[in-house]
Amino acid sequence: MSLSGFIEKNYSGNLEGYRFECDKNLPSTPIGTGCVMYAYYSTAMYGTVGTAAQIGTPRTSSSGHTALEAFTPRQVYSLDKKIDDGLASNGTLYAVRGGNYENQAGKCVNADYDDPSANYELGDTDITCRIFYWYKKE
Repeated sequence: MSLSGFIEKNYSGNLEGYRFECDKNLPSTPIGTGCVMYAYYSTAMYGTVGTAAQIGTPRTSSSGHTALEAFTPRQVYSLDKKIDDGLASNGTLYAVRGGNYENQAGKCVNADYDDPSANYELGDTDITCRIFYWYKKE
């Protein structure tokens, strides 16, 4: 991806133990506070499985990683309106609550990741969202 100019440096993606680190083994985002993680998701996100880029701040543990929030709902909504359909749980770009806000009403979106009717919580001004950008849905 660095050869295409999509990202600036080469990243191995190799983990040292279970450590994901922004700008070390994952590319950092130019806005927000996160990293870009590319993966296949077999657990349904708003009813969708497939290959996606998840943009969030990684939290690491011996059992794996959870992506944390990197954007406000308004930042994600603005991006979603420009490149997709402006709907949090539909299209190519999804907004999902960050790991610190899972199952918390009023943060990022108005539903959990397993509810395909989620809408943006635009009154939430905190950094509570992560992004899924789907390359291939199954």
